[in-house]
Amino acid sequence: MSAHCQVTGRKPGFGKSVSHSHRRTSRRWDPNIQRKTYFVPSEGRRITLTVSAKGIKTIDRDGIAAVVARLRANGTNSSRPLARAIPTSPVRTVATIPTGWCCASTTQSPDGTSTFVRSAEMAKKSSRAATCGDSDCLA
Repeated sequence: MSAHCQVTGRKPGFGKSVSHSHRRTSRRWDPNIQRKTYFVPSEGRRITLTVSAKGIKTIDRDGIAAVVARLRANGTNSSRPLARAIPTSPVRTVATIPTGWCCASTTQSPDGTSTFVRSAEMAKKSSRAATCGDSDCLA
């Protein structure tokens, strides 16, 4: 039986046993894994899960229907453990401002792309140095 919990994703920890003489040997700490059969009333059938002691407490707290729905939403079937999804932030790229857009501001869209915004007063061909306050303004 695999020592992986399908609900919490717990798996064995690895390390060393250290004897009195400090001789180190490899060992493994297994989670308390049990095979439990639950009746899912919404489906009218039984489902067998390999769960840790904490997974059993989670099922008792949230209910078997909610836990099974969460497992299916994450694409987990009964033969592989639940892998917790780590949220990743979108990659933000630094874009170069086009020539003549010294006073432009950038906005970040939800998909991580940058767009340049130029106000109406920035689009005027009048003295740009007075608008942006930059003496090196070329626009």
